[in-house]
Amino acid sequence: MILIITHAPTASSLVSALRDILPDELTKNIITIDVHIHDQKDAKIFEAQQFITRQATDEVLIFTDIIGSTPYHIARQVLVNMTNYSCVVVTGVNLPMLIKATNYRALSLKAWVSQLMACALDWVQAE
Repeated sequence: MILIITHAPTASSLVSALRDILPDELTKNIITIDVHIHDQKDAKIFEAQQFITRQATDEVLIFTDIIGSTPYHIARQVLVNMTNYSCVVVTGVNLPMLIKATNYRALSLKAWVSQLMACALDWVQAE
């Protein structure tokens, strides 16, 4: 399962763009949580945990935008709270990262994250 927790409206916008690029079967089971400035952190943590418990998987890849931000802290708390699940939080979410993530879903969570991290440097270039 892919869960994206970001500052509003980044998560929804990224998935909207992803669905314009990829076929529907690759973009299903991607959950988004957009965090607005006045949202209650505990409510967003609860929302994320509810999404996870409703899925038929025990491996969850959680993307967030900025390390140290409120969405990041929400993702980290979900990671801490969901001890019955294998969860990994990956920061710096972007569209190329999500495209790659959808293509590696069949891998174990550890291999999935390894593939994403190995490709990370290739996705940022200066010319």
